[in-house]
Amino acid sequence: MALLDVASITMDPMFASTFDVERFTDHVGDDGRASAVPVPDVLAGLRGTVVPSSGSNRHTREAEATRGGRGIDIYTVHVLRDASLGYIPDVVIWRGDRYEVQTCDPYADFGQGFYHITAISKPLSVSPIP
Repeated sequence: MALLDVASITMDPMFASTFDVERFTDHVGDDGRASAVPVPDVLAGLRGTVVPSSGSNRHTREAEATRGGRGIDIYTVHVLRDASLGYIPDVVIWRGDRYEVQTCDPYADFGQGFYHITAISKPLSVSPIP
């Protein structure tokens, strides 16, 4: 752990960014199919240090979608949901772009109670379901 506590600087309005978070829940319809339903409360105006990820700017094709290679790293005191068992990952809206949370790990380098969140850009196009 670093000897310099940068917690106050990290959350300072002159250094930190604001971002919004959309949270989803599963809803199973009468037909037995699950769908993602947004939770009514969008978490707006959260604060943290947001930086572009060191990944490359390329597109990858996966079975379910085409994804952009852009990503961001967020250092914040807010816990966001990642793609863990039983949860739909949160979507971060930063500078008008949408990013899906991949990981949310404790990050004590910035001080107690901080989290390091990695997120990648949302799918550009989704393959049709047969």
